[in-house]
Amino acid sequence: MKAAHLLARLFAALTVLFGLAAAASVIGAAPAGSPSITVYFAKDFNDSAYQRKAYDRVAGGFRMPAKQPALGHKAVVVTTISRDGKLAAAAVTMKSGEEAWDAAALDAVRRAAPFAPFPPGYAGATTDVHFHFEWTSPPPKR
Repeated sequence: MKAAHLLARLFAALTVLFGLAAAASVIGAAPAGSPSITVYFAKDFNDSAYQRKAYDRVAGGFRMPAKQPALGHKAVVVTTISRDGKLAAAAVTMKSGEEAWDAAALDAVRRAAPFAPFPPGYAGATTDVHFHFEWTSPPPKR
């Protein structure tokens, strides 16, 4: 009788656990994923040290919003940076489907400014830079 009672309690506990897991997926538990930021400079701007510093400033200032977009969705912030490093323009040109994510992406770029002045080898007065903020699947576990 005792074994049957333990088995019944175990079954009830498993039912509750599976029920909670199913409810979480229906309610909208956050999908597994991680933020990914990629930067693209204009083709004629090829100073990799400058590009890395700009990326680091933006990525370091990104504040994860409470709600993320669906996996694979991204916000693209297109900017124009002036020779002196000032942010001449910044706008979200591709929306992720989550307003908070898009706003956090734009905010990260704006807070990173001003950037460093251009390296002496770059002759342009401005350069265009695209920052892609994507919610991606985590890499597979090995």
